[in-house]
Amino acid sequence: MSSEGRDERGFVASADGVELFYRSHGHGSPPMLCCNGLGVSTFFWHYLVDHFRGRSRVVLWDYPGHGRSQLPGDDGSLSVERLARDMWAVSDRLGLEKPILLGHSLGVQVILEAYRQRPTEVGGLVPILGTYRRPLDSFYDFRYSRTAFDAVIRLAGSRLGPSLERWLWQPLLALPVAWNVAGASNMVNSARVDRTELRRYLHHLVDIGLPLFFRLARDIADHDATAVLPEIDVPTLIVAGEYDTFTPIAASYHMRDTIAGAELLFLEGATHAGIVEQPEIIYPRIERWVDEKFAGLLTSGEEP
Repeated sequence: MSSEGRDERGFVASADGVELFYRSHGHGSPPMLCCNGLGVSTFFWHYLVDHFRGRSRVVLWDYPGHGRSQLPGDDGSLSVERLARDMWAVSDRLGLEKPILLGHSLGVQVILEAYRQRPTEVGGLVPILGTYRRPLDSFYDFRYSRTAFDAVIRLAGSRLGPSLERWLWQPLLALPVAWNVAGASNMVNSARVDRTELRRYLHHLVDIGLPLFFRLARDIADHDATAVLPEIDVPTLIVAGEYDTFTPIAASYHMRDTIAGAELLFLEGATHAGIVEQPEIIYPRIERWVDEKFAGLLTSGEEP
């Protein structure tokens, strides 16, 4: 049976009963478990699935309120700690043994927190285009980025919030000019990314809505995994982008220099969307890293 025969999808209940959607592709060890960015569903990982389908099991899942996962109640936590626990719920349900944890953007914080929670159950870490601490403090390398974001969060939570979403947020994201704005602001490298990728992201932002986006942004703003970095003793490959305005390059170098034995892949010309801009560079490099670091654990993604 080929790895295609091992594809499955379903739901896993979190500790508080929220139904989390997951997709599992292929077969083989060590398995890979992916954590998304803020406001993103599993679609940004399709290049990874295509690359590793014949040799590894790749598991994708959605945070609460994202994709097909259920939204928790108003009193339900959406902290990084909660997302890491949700990730482990998916891993436990699928019986993943020492998975390699891959995280993009917010997903970097999630996999570092997951390591803090269960260090002996992690096989390796691949932080991609994300930071380890207080992401809103360094957004666009702007001194007052956190202050500006806090003001927007307060506005979104006010009585103007519903009007803001209905009359500004949704129409703005739907405009064709959104592509030009994203390119001009270095959110994406428009010369290297398919417009379909950005369109998927913008449509998903509209689907999850303004309140959920800023609710999660508020809860992750103060997360700090600085203390975890020197404790990490599993193979780690960090992916950094030259023009990543969301994640200062200094944060990626600090992770490399603080985590024992960590390696760094520097993507020239890549923005925060480098995961879909340069898959032809990222995934062959991850494959070589897996072959080097997990040689004794590899099993084929194909069955005889």
